[in-house]
Amino acid sequence: MGGDMTGLDPGESLQAFYAEANRAAPDAADPLGPAWSRFQAIAALVTENTVPSTLSQLMAAGVDVIRGQPSLLSGLRVQVGDRRLTPRKLLLALPGEWQPPDLPGLGETPYLTPVSLAQLKTLPQSLIILGSSPLALEIAQALARWGVAVTLITPSPQLLPSEEPSVSQWITAELTAAGVEVHLGMQPTAVTTGADGICVYGESGNQGDSRRWMADRLLIGTSPRPVLADLNLAAVGVRLKNQAISVNRYLQTRHPYIYACGAVLGGDCLSVACHEAAVAVENALFWNRRPTRYDQLPYTLLTQPEFCRVGMTIAQAQQRYGPNAVNRYDAVLDGNRKAQALGNTTGFCRLVAHRRGQLLGAHLVGPQASEWGQVLAIARQHCFTLQDLAQLPTLPQTLTDLVRQAAAQWEGDRWQPGQWRRDWAENWFNWRRSSRR
Repeated sequence: MGGDMTGLDPGESLQAFYAEANRAAPDAADPLGPAWSRFQAIAALVTENTVPSTLSQLMAAGVDVIRGQPSLLSGLRVQVGDRRLTPRKLLLALPGEWQPPDLPGLGETPYLTPVSLAQLKTLPQSLIILGSSPLALEIAQALARWGVAVTLITPSPQLLPSEEPSVSQWITAELTAAGVEVHLGMQPTAVTTGADGICVYGESGNQGDSRRWMADRLLIGTSPRPVLADLNLAAVGVRLKNQAISVNRYLQTRHPYIYACGAVLGGDCLSVACHEAAVAVENALFWNRRPTRYDQLPYTLLTQPEFCRVGMTIAQAQQRYGPNAVNRYDAVLDGNRKAQALGNTTGFCRLVAHRRGQLLGAHLVGPQASEWGQVLAIARQHCFTLQDLAQLPTLPQTLTDLVRQAAAQWEGDRWQPGQWRRDWAENWFNWRRSSRR
């Protein structure tokens, strides 16, 4: 069965570029550290030599990959440039675009996006970032470690408001420690350009405090948004919801032969977009047999150290099951042998569980958190309980052992004085001892 996939999202290369820039940042004590231009050349070489085999696999499965801006026509016809196609099934995977906010003076101000920033031959001495998308946070830390004076301005009262408050506080502290000026709850009001650079004006919504910031360059750090105006979705009856394409759990639009994934659905997480693409391709090639399970997907923030989440937050779990039915269990990296060997003991593992032991979510902070978070993604997929996690045969010198330590706390709580299991076991063994006399 033939099909079309339009415009593969380049986000993977972009996120990997800034993650590697964060790791390769020169040491302040090493004046002969790697130059930015040399790092760009190395990153381009690595990207060229690590081209994924996804395209060849799709072509082998009968999927035609078409790059370009499509325009949908009635009768499931697609106009891409000078080509007019009539596919049997269509998957829309268009990348999002960084759209500047509506600020007075921004239209006359040259600004950067994450794409154009990665192409600069030399880094600016100072940079203002408007917005706090996950990629913007990674960029802020990476450039600060490269010696750029970074100022992050966001109207939100906290970074990543959908995450746990402790995770937001940790990210804010890590950015501040890297040298980033973080200004929360500040609403930009105007932008001007002069001989001294770019000036951003803003004010606090709560206190009415007015501020101004100066820098050499300005970066739009909001989440990329899909550009759907030129798709002509009305011609095929595809609906929109919150300025994104509306799909069912099989990623199928209202048109039975059109599927969508990635940025056109309004998301900006790469790992989620990759999962959506795999689900949409499978359902389009065969039938709607594989639903999306967002509660089983790992979400990562490639800062230093990393952050990884799987499943629900505490607030989400309490909203679904009730506040008295949800518990949390924490374990810190301080006593982990691998973390001690790496010289990085900043981090923790937090498990969110139902009182009966069902794993509902996990929040990981630490070195290589995206790697040991895969264990919890598999655990969610196979409905592991905390008892199963506590019995994992992990090595004590690995970071994954932190998961077992956190899960073991649930078993310990069940054997506290006053719990029926402890009372029953105590009575049982007392009877066994007395029966031998």
